[in-house]
Amino acid sequence: MGHLITNGIECIQVSAADYSHFLTSETIVYQSVAFNELNASKVSQLRYLLFKRDGKAIAGMIVGKKGDVWQSPFSAPFAGFSFSKSLSLASLDSLVN
Repeated sequence: MGHLITNGIECIQVSAADYSHFLTSETIVYQSVAFNELNASKVSQLRYLLFKRDGKAIAGMIVGKKGDVWQSPFSAPFAGFSFSKSLSLASLDSLVN
């Protein structure tokens, strides 16, 4: 999985440690590195993605590969994006559109 850039947002794959560093105030256990590492045996691959705008991480997502499909969540009732505290409405709009 290489870098993907769309709407001025860059998506990059990072290590679990780098992802943990981004999530300094994570409160939802299903979106934590620890929870996803604990359940990593349920998928063939686990990836940590950061979404950056102007070189600054604004959001992240953990995905797991089941068969040919990348899923978030792959082993929880819900998951999705984790956001930085400084996420602007314009950045959120670019991220989801």
